[in-house]
Amino acid sequence: SAPDAAEGTFEEWFAADDLEMDGEEFHSLLKEYRDQAYHGWESDRFNAQDGTWDSPDGVSQFEERILVAFLAEAWERGEYTRVHYEMRTAADRHSDRLGHRSAVYLGDLNEQAENMVEALEQESRRIEDALRAGETAVLAEPRVIERARTKMPEAYEEIIAFVDGLDPETDELEAFIGPLETYIRPRKHSAVDHDDLPGEALEDLLTGRLIDSLRNTEDGFFVETSDGKVDLELSLRYGMVLAEADLEDERKTHMGRRLVQSVIDVADDTGVLPARLELDGSSIVGVEGTVGPEQLYPILYDPEFYPRAVSLEEALDRGSFVLAAVNLSADQFDETELELSIDNEPGRTHYLLIHGVPALSSMELFGMTWRNDPRFEEYARGRNYIDDLDTLAIKYSDDSSGGRIVLRY
Repeated sequence: SAPDAAEGTFEEWFAADDLEMDGEEFHSLLKEYRDQAYHGWESDRFNAQDGTWDSPDGVSQFEERILVAFLAEAWERGEYTRVHYEMRTAADRHSDRLGHRSAVYLGDLNEQAENMVEALEQESRRIEDALRAGETAVLAEPRVIERARTKMPEAYEEIIAFVDGLDPETDELEAFIGPLETYIRPRKHSAVDHDDLPGEALEDLLTGRLIDSLRNTEDGFFVETSDGKVDLELSLRYGMVLAEADLEDERKTHMGRRLVQSVIDVADDTGVLPARLELDGSSIVGVEGTVGPEQLYPILYDPEFYPRAVSLEEALDRGSFVLAAVNLSADQFDETELELSIDNEPGRTHYLLIHGVPALSSMELFGMTWRNDPRFEEYARGRNYIDDLDTLAIKYSDDSSGGRIVLRY
């Protein structure tokens, strides 16, 4: 059993108990939590009659974030066709709750392109204003640095300058989780340059101050952010960073895995967690709030078919990107042409939004040239360039496993 002393040290905990967890056991833990979340989205929390989910706080409502996570996971599990039909029905009942993230599965690209550009402008201003006011909490928003690097160049410059001025000894721990995730656990399509981040200072915090902030309780290990307070999402995220940091001291890798396990063990059978814990010594004496697995899904995992923005900066300009759920890359480009290679899912309808592209002279889609048509979504394939948004919307379906989109301008 784990040592009773909450004030014990990292070395004492490992000396007193076998805290090692091998990679296979860790991956099984993550898979089991993923299964719980999926089962909740599919049945235990889902109300098929009105297309809503029971939220962690007990209210039944439609949530785009759940729809997106559910569709991405269903795609990986080979159950997309059935789930897409169910989610299409639910989305039609709650169309006023949809945004641009779900557009890669559901379409309505003309309207969602406008929503996307407006949302980006608002988010960029919000981030810049928060940092200028010295609010470190904005850095704890999941993947905020990677989002800014790809889609919000002005906000990115503000973030990098702010991170460079952080004090690893005194600033809040939550200020460092975003930079550490970007540095240690970048997403496949991340455009962030490691040299933009103070890597040595971040690693020192991870292996020093963070370890000193761990608390050993009767229910596992957690990161204490202030006296007796635990933010479970933050503990989970720090656990994942430790687990994947490839540290010289393997005990810290094992501790990362134990942190993740401790948080997951607090979840109910649909993956819903308390948001915060209150500790008294080694005991949990209070819980507060809730966090659904849909919030944690893109943090814990890097889902293959989750909406992602792929930077086109090298081909076009800073802030240009493709929003998609399929894997793609800008393989060839020059001043007059851009070629995108796509790993296609045969027989499935796909939607793309390409932002920051100049007006086109022509577009070739899977070997055929397609003219601009604002009514393109009425057909199996097509495109529409929205001039005042510098955004190209594309819908396509094809039986091949891969293909090309060639833009000429």
